[in-house]
Amino acid sequence: MKQFTIILLLVAMYYAPAFSQTYKEMATVKEMAAKGDPASQFQLGVAYYYGEGAPLDMDMGMAYLRKSADNGYDRAQFEIGMILFELGANAEAKKYLEPVADDFPLAAEKLAEIFEKGLGTKKDPEQARKYRRMAN
Repeated sequence: MKQFTIILLLVAMYYAPAFSQTYKEMATVKEMAAKGDPASQFQLGVAYYYGEGAPLDMDMGMAYLRKSADNGYDRAQFEIGMILFELGANAEAKKYLEPVADDFPLAAEKLAEIFEKGLGTKKDPEQARKYRRMAN
């Protein structure tokens, strides 16, 4: 649980600029998200999921993050993958982390753990080594 809290804190610090929005800026972000802008969908997802800059609503936050990820936004794919990994939904986390493992070393590290331990998938030492190399 302590590791989960530390990871969430690091993620929140990384995305802190997305949280520092005025009401008017948030309205603009909502409008852009409604038009399908994946970066805006991501900003809303993070804001709602963590309750920073918007009321805490994890379901709505996850919905916006999924929209953004479905639109190919890599930061959203990483964020969802990390959330799902920490919740133990490793098979689904793997689906979101694999496409971004090249750009996010922490995603590669979590994938290595998934394959080493067979979390939500069969153990695969070769895949685990591949992702360990990518993480370093």
